[in-house]
Amino acid sequence: MPSAAETRNTFVTRALEQISHQCGSQKKWSQVKASSLYVLKYLKDPSNQQASPGTVLSLSFVPLRLAVESKACKIIEIALGCLQKLMEYSCIPGDMKWSPPKLDGTESWMKAVKERHDKLKSNNPDDESNLLISQIVTTISDVSSNFTHDGVQLQMIKALLTSVSSPGCDIHGSTLKMAVRNTYNIYILATNVTNQTTAKASLKHMVNIVFQRMESVKQVVSPTFVSSTPPGTPVRIGNSSIASTSGIALTNRSLSESSQVVVEDDLWLKEMVKVIVDKALVEVSAEEAQTDEDILNQDEDPTLDSKKESFDFNRALAERLATAAKKQPVGTAPVPVLAQRGSSKNVLHNVDDAHVADKLSFPSRFHKDAYLLFWSFCKLSDKQVPDTAQEDSIELKSKMLSLELLYNLLSKSGPTFQSSENFIRVVKRNLCLSLLQNCVSPVTSVFKISLHIFLALIQNFKEHLKREIGVFFTNVFFVILESSNSSTSQKMLVIHVIFKICDTPQTLVDIFVNYDCDLESINIFEVIVNNLSRILKARSSSNSIELLKQEQDMRLHALRALVTILRSIVLWTEKFDEAATPQVKSSTDAAEDEPSPFQATEVGDQLTTEEDDDEVEKALAFKKEMRELMSLFKKNPKKGMELFWANKVVEKDAKKTAQFFRETPGLSKIAIGEYLGVIKPFNQEVLAHFVESFDFANLEIDEAVRLFLGAFKINGEASVIDNTMEKFAEMFTKANQQAFPNASTAYVLSFSIIMLHTDAHSAHIKDKMTKEEFMRNNKGIDEGKSLPEQMLSDIYDRVTSTPFMLQGGDKEDELEPANKKDKKKTGVMVNLVDVFSSDDKKRAANYVAESRAMLQKTKELIVSKNDDRSNHFFHASKLGSVKPMFERGWEAMLPAFSVLLEQCGSDQQPIIDLCLEGFKRGVHISCLFFLDVQRDAFVSALSKLTFLNNYREIEHKNIKSIRVLIDIATTEGNRLRSSWYAVLRCISQLEKLQLLGAGAKPDFAFLEVEKTNAGHKVSRDEKSRMKQLEVLNSMTVANQIDEVAISRIYSSTAELSSEAIVYFVKHLCEVSMEEIEHSSPPRMFSLQKIIEIADINMGRIRFVWGQLWEHITKHFCRIGTNENLSVSMFGIDSLRQLATKFLEKRELANYNFQRDFLKPFEQIFQGTNSIIIKELIVRCITQMVHGKSPQIKSGWKAICTVLSLAAGDQTEQIIVLAYDVVGHIMDNIFGLVVAADAFIDAVNTLTAFACNQLCKSIASQAINQLTQCADYLVNGLVIEGTEPEEQKKIFIIPQTETVCSSDQRALKVWFPVLTGLSSDATQHPDVEIRLLALNGLFDVLKKHGGLFSTAMWKIILSGAVFPIFDNALCDVTPPACSASSDSEAKKKLTHHQRWTHLHS
Repeated sequence: MPSAAETRNTFVTRALEQISHQCGSQKKWSQVKASSLYVLKYLKDPSNQQASPGTVLSLSFVPLRLAVESKACKIIEIALGCLQKLMEYSCIPGDMKWSPPKLDGTESWMKAVKERHDKLKSNNPDDESNLLISQIVTTISDVSSNFTHDGVQLQMIKALLTSVSSPGCDIHGSTLKMAVRNTYNIYILATNVTNQTTAKASLKHMVNIVFQRMESVKQVVSPTFVSSTPPGTPVRIGNSSIASTSGIALTNRSLSESSQVVVEDDLWLKEMVKVIVDKALVEVSAEEAQTDEDILNQDEDPTLDSKKESFDFNRALAERLATAAKKQPVGTAPVPVLAQRGSSKNVLHNVDDAHVADKLSFPSRFHKDAYLLFWSFCKLSDKQVPDTAQEDSIELKSKMLSLELLYNLLSKSGPTFQSSENFIRVVKRNLCLSLLQNCVSPVTSVFKISLHIFLALIQNFKEHLKREIGVFFTNVFFVILESSNSSTSQKMLVIHVIFKICDTPQTLVDIFVNYDCDLESINIFEVIVNNLSRILKARSSSNSIELLKQEQDMRLHALRALVTILRSIVLWTEKFDEAATPQVKSSTDAAEDEPSPFQATEVGDQLTTEEDDDEVEKALAFKKEMRELMSLFKKNPKKGMELFWANKVVEKDAKKTAQFFRETPGLSKIAIGEYLGVIKPFNQEVLAHFVESFDFANLEIDEAVRLFLGAFKINGEASVIDNTMEKFAEMFTKANQQAFPNASTAYVLSFSIIMLHTDAHSAHIKDKMTKEEFMRNNKGIDEGKSLPEQMLSDIYDRVTSTPFMLQGGDKEDELEPANKKDKKKTGVMVNLVDVFSSDDKKRAANYVAESRAMLQKTKELIVSKNDDRSNHFFHASKLGSVKPMFERGWEAMLPAFSVLLEQCGSDQQPIIDLCLEGFKRGVHISCLFFLDVQRDAFVSALSKLTFLNNYREIEHKNIKSIRVLIDIATTEGNRLRSSWYAVLRCISQLEKLQLLGAGAKPDFAFLEVEKTNAGHKVSRDEKSRMKQLEVLNSMTVANQIDEVAISRIYSSTAELSSEAIVYFVKHLCEVSMEEIEHSSPPRMFSLQKIIEIADINMGRIRFVWGQLWEHITKHFCRIGTNENLSVSMFGIDSLRQLATKFLEKRELANYNFQRDFLKPFEQIFQGTNSIIIKELIVRCITQMVHGKSPQIKSGWKAICTVLSLAAGDQTEQIIVLAYDVVGHIMDNIFGLVVAADAFIDAVNTLTAFACNQLCKSIASQAINQLTQCADYLVNGLVIEGTEPEEQKKIFIIPQTETVCSSDQRALKVWFPVLTGLSSDATQHPDVEIRLLALNGLFDVLKKHGGLFSTAMWKIILSGAVFPIFDNALCDVTPPACSASSDSEAKKKLTHHQRWTHLHS
């Protein structure tokens, strides 16, 4: 294997031979040729083979440097190519010292070299210029200053790139910056597009390498970092190969490979350049081909579409980095950059940054290299560019390149970059100010790349830039959106930035938590939503197709951003487990002790939603309350402070009130001044403590006045100013006892400073005070002496140059934008008519003026210092943080979606899809957090947009709305609650249209509909139009809506939760009633679905079923008593079907579900006057008794009640029909009734029939059956079975029990029988019936009276026998005694009824 020396000599020999050949006999290149031949002779001399590498390289560098300085294109290219290969193959180690070669000859070229070496040699051994690699980079850089040949520039780019990327070179400090600077200059000054794109790509490559080396310092021992590449294997960096190594010096390639490379030198160079150029040209083509709309639709800036480089550092580089990091002293200053000689077009000026880096400490020189590059790019990006600059101007190209490099660094920044205090300081002090200036630039390309840099800052540095981010939103982005002077492209780019921010859930929630929940910050999230919503709702009256297209594009992007907010909220909720859903509340979590509602925690550290909601919402409520109190304080300081005290925001104490004024952000400084200016004891005490809270030590008096007056706006009255400044002078003199002999001098001078400030900065004063006048005014104020003139001169200069500014508070006054009139005209968002119809040139000029005023004020906010508390950034990590977000934004979102969806055409598919997605996600979030108002609003608005409930043509967008509504019903059914009403109402209308579209007869076609003249009269033409529209809509719906999806909603109700099914049935009943009462003719679709739902859900637990049946019962009662007999009959028949199915279910003992289920029959019978309905109910009861008697248990009680009501009816037909059922029961299945514990109910039914006055025969039969019941009480009765062996005899009163007065069971069953006969004997108008009942009563008493005890007889006589005689006595009483006798009879009757009620 060839040695490193052989490889090195091969490259040098090849290059020098070509150089000497190119020189020929030209005299001007004689020194180049002579030096080349001298070195060739030296290298070929065998005696020099043992010379040190440093000696050989230093000597070989002499002719190469002369060749580079020859100004001959071909010679320069050969020399640069040789240097590049020496660096690529690590033949020139980075730590190799440069020692001037010893030249003993007297030739002219030797003398020139000696003189040059003496000038360049540094006496400082640590100077970077003493390194050979530094001399090489300097030589290459000299070419860029004096030569613009395309081929030379391309070769220079290659050499400079290799010097940075080769691990063996290891350049740092000024040498590294020189390489970067010259590549930068080539891009700026090159006229060839290929060279420009190559330089740009190479520059990005260099910078990426520098920063990746910095990031790799901590990872040098990492297994993933140390390469396992064997020695001598080329390592890929970009598109060039660099040999791997196992030590400090890289192992050379094999001799054959080296020779091959030398032979194919030109081919290799062309291939390498071609790859870089092709890549760069692809980037340029992409830039030129993409429009603003393309840029807005992609994830990253198209102008920065450079694929992130992946560097495979080998083991040698890892060891080298580790060794260098240990050897490099912390904070070592780089050598000052060599001045560019002979360059009048140098763009990247040598900024004096050495003193900046010297004062900082760095972990390694790699960190320092990265810092210097980043700092330089920030300064370059801050250079002013004329508004009229052309795209190819040097200034604009320089700014754009620096911004692109910054974006490249920030978007790919690693953990070291993101956490380093040095870099963060540069970002805050330099980059933010530069970005602020560029974000208001009228140049679109600058504005666009600046916005992408801002996105990178938010993504990677938001923890350190809380205040700066808030300032950018408030004073840049919102102003651009709200200004009528900003261009359409600027607004769209800002919307794109908002879209990208909202597309990251973590960033979006962090913004809400850190700004909308922070008392000191503006509600950024809320303002974003409001601005986007206003853009969507704004109307434009322009007739220009181009302007309308711009407006449509802007709305589309605003809509996309608004929907993205909801999408991110949904994605945020999906990060959490079901254990953190709103239904769950953990007492252990609630007891956790958290010092702050927004304490920074890991993302996985979850808290219950209830607790988290409390934390966020408490912060929001506190902010809202404080803002209201501050607003009142601003209007009326006295009342405002009283409310502050009343709400216990601050105690009513002078010292604490003064502290409140000093420390509370957002308080109006004007109002504070008004309060402190009141001449009252308490106010003056507050003023004294207020002044004492300032620290004026070691401040000049004008600086102290500036600090003092920055905390409040002093009242304009002379007496107030005098009193305030007296206290100020006292405190200032106390803090600075050496400044003035007494407070009087400080008082007079401070008063004079205020007068000077007013004079200098008031627009109403034209004749300004001069410095001489100021000094003359303050002559002799120091106890007759004059203050030092220099002091007064400095005070004058500082006061007149910078006005006093209020620090915080009254931001709406300090930062009032230039378009104040526009804001007053439209509130916050200007009308889009102004944006799209105003003159472009005039609008651009106004925007420039507006941005300049805004820029100055915003810079002051960024530069100003705030306390650490206001800059603390919280990382949101809990589910409930998004609930208040949605609550703050939904009111603006919903109208935007509704208006835009209603106004857009069916051909605007993207808008339709986005609006519907907004509705769907809004409903999902509302359901997730059980926000009833929000959910109902979204669902109701969506249901209206289906056009199912009005006579309007249904278009494609309405069809999609219907599908979304159906999808919501399917996916969110468990949490729709009251929103089911709107959904089911739409489905009802949908079914109607589907039936018409399919040509089937609707349900009401089978009903007998009574025609009425009531209601709104519609003209014949209107009826015809509505009919045609209904037919058209029915065809549309039938073809595009799947009936299976609708049926699935009802069939899947068994899967709904217990709570959800109750809501579903409740609102289904409401929709059914609406179909019946408000449709002409009435419809039965929902009623049929109620039967279906009831049947499907009969298997639910009894508690849930009871809740369902409660709603269904009320509904059937209203239907059964409807005036329309067809509707009532349909409802009763439906109820019968349900009852029949329900009776098939076995009922457990001691339950009354059947009784409750059959109760609607009783209520309908009581509530209707229709004979037909009553007859239908009786027939339904008859059918159940004949068909389901073995399954009936507690239902017998309800059946007996219905039959009792029928017995008291005034229609003989009903009585006869009902008694047929009673006869069947008594004759065939009375044992089942007794077994179901319904004996007393049956007795009461017989009593009712015995008392009826229309059918004498039925009354007689009922009396006989009552006496038979007495026999059943004594002898028992047989329950008939299907088989003889199944027959069994039961006893109502167990035979083991003795009948006595204390036997409540005996009293309970005997008393109804006896009192029934007694009441019939006394109250029936027919004598024969009374006699029959009386005989029956005494026969029972005679036959079974022996079973009764004395106490039992007393009760029977009192309740059943004596009332007969009382009634008879009343019949024979004279008229004079009729009143009192009637009263006694009533008392007896009441007593009888009380007993009946007691034992029923």
